[in-house]
Amino acid sequence: MRKRTLSREFALKALYQCDVRGEMPEQDLLALAETDGLEAPPGFGCDLARGCIEKRQKLDEIIQETAENWRMDRMPIIDRNILRLAAYRMVHGFGEDPKAVIVAAIGLAKRFGDTQSYRFVNGVLDGLRKRLESEP
Repeated sequence: MRKRTLSREFALKALYQCDVRGEMPEQDLLALAETDGLEAPPGFGCDLARGCIEKRQKLDEIIQETAENWRMDRMPIIDRNILRLAAYRMVHGFGEDPKAVIVAAIGLAKRFGDTQSYRFVNGVLDGLRKRLESEP
């Protein structure tokens, strides 16, 4: 698997743990990176996880506005964390093509979500992409 794919999977695992536990102290993040076999010092994966955790409230607001008729607490935990990860990448940079971000998120949803997760993730993220493109 490619390094960036592994980094995104690591970030998803970290977000999942943070969601379940309510926090993700730096030492726990680094310990998870070591357990996951990421190169030291951890780079892209930890940066993604840190950014998502730091901006979680704002990301949740953005996702909530886009995901009509869905509250964050009603979304499956994997789906909402894939959405957070992708929304962070789309909103806060990395210079990535939003369509490539969506494709990567769909891949995570197919691998870690249930049989319908990828459709839900695709729909919400495509709506976010359109919204972001229409903003000045």
